Amino acid sequence: MASWSFAELVITQPPRSAVREVGGSVQFDCSISGTYQYYFDWRRHQSPLHSDVVYYTINNTEFVRGPGFPAERFHRAGDYGLRITSLTVVDGANYRCEFNLESLSASANLFVMGAYFGF
Repeated sequence: MASWSFAELVITQPPRSAVREVGGSVQFDCSISGTYQYYFDWRRHQSPLHSDVVYYTINNTEFVRGPGFPAERFHRAGDYGLRITSLTVVDGANYRCEFNLESLSASANLFVMGAYFGF
């Protein structure tokens, strides 16, 4: 008789909230306890009712950046991390990594301090 044992995935290194200056950079980590080969994404939540996909991967190979997240500033870091460079005030938001098939996610807030001259 065969028995099946599936290890439950857990987030071992969740992203941590950060305060940064305009023009600086931040890296959010999101590591898990095992192997995950399905749909994964990072989302930016700027309000409770709206979120944007920063990037997603399928089978940890195909990498797609969401619209409005330029390659020169929004980067994949390792398997499941997110690095943002040349920060602007508008980058301040809640960022969430999501392992969708496992219904597993973690989030962190980014606060960007500095002058904002948008009128």
